[in-house]
Amino acid sequence: RLPAATRNHGCFLDPACGSGIFLVRLFQRLCEHRREARRGPTTIPWSELLDLLSRVRGWDVDGGAVRVAVFSLYVALLEEVTPPDIRKLMARGRVLPALHGKTLRHGDFFAVAPGDAQTDVVVGNPPWSSRHGQRHSSLEWCKSEGLPAPGAEQAWPFVWKALRQLQDDGVAAMLLPALGFLHNHARPAVEARKRLIREARVLSVVNFADMRFQLFDGPVRPTALIVFGRPRAGGPYRFDYLTPKADLNLKSRRLITIGSGDRRRLDSRQVDADPFVFKKRLWMTEPEGRLFNYLSRFPRLGDLAVEFVTLARKRKSVQDRWVVGQGFKPANIDRLDGNAYQHEQSTL
Repeated sequence: RLPAATRNHGCFLDPACGSGIFLVRLFQRLCEHRREARRGPTTIPWSELLDLLSRVRGWDVDGGAVRVAVFSLYVALLEEVTPPDIRKLMARGRVLPALHGKTLRHGDFFAVAPGDAQTDVVVGNPPWSSRHGQRHSSLEWCKSEGLPAPGAEQAWPFVWKALRQLQDDGVAAMLLPALGFLHNHARPAVEARKRLIREARVLSVVNFADMRFQLFDGPVRPTALIVFGRPRAGGPYRFDYLTPKADLNLKSRRLITIGSGDRRRLDSRQVDADPFVFKKRLWMTEPEGRLFNYLSRFPRLGDLAVEFVTLARKRKSVQDRWVVGQGFKPANIDRLDGNAYQHEQSTL
């Protein structure tokens, strides 16, 4: 939950706002907070609505999407006004505030200097993957700043840039690919994850991997919500790790249920020491985790077995050892007459 000062006076930014879905919901939530604080008439005065709207900001490289976002925010603004008040506003002439080019901009988030456009809250669902070989200002910015973007994943630059644009007590909340940020065990991804834990202060992680087919239409990759802020002094820290599971409540009542077994507290040192911690804690309870850690002390089957192809290449015996074979593979009929095609004739 955001501090009252941020809700009342802070600025909110979506660096890849698209058609403005996050911005519209942000404005609506700010209006809800303002009504709760007023404890009086539910209608918010026009001047206060304009103040709330001025604190909602967005950027996008797609100029058409920015114009749609402007229109969407105008609709959300007018939905907060009663019909009699709308007629009074119409009599005054043009009263809608200028948003395009001011609070909503057609521009590149990565062209913004770190000292400019400082904000209290960054939200959004930045672009995820990118094709290798294509030039993206986000990836070029990461390279120039010496920051990792494993697999040329565009979401990583947005996280690093958001961290730079936050005020000292600011907060970022972003929907990110769960595979790249939580579950990828390749060395570049693990090192990037560790660096994020060190150079930011993660406040909470919600892993939606098990719910992806319920949350979105035609999902390809699982999603995670990561909430983080700028680092603070004090060394290691703890944060919430939530792992909601697929539930009929989401489909029928649009509610996400988080059971007691799906809520854990992780230590930043755990993430640094164990690259599997997010995947293990997605499914394991505390007792299961302790059992897994105990069994992990024993040698692995892969350390005791040898692949048959390795022994055959080195001309070593397969006796008195565990051997992993490749199984039966049917011969390619078209290649049987080739001298280079290795095959065996079955006697059965």
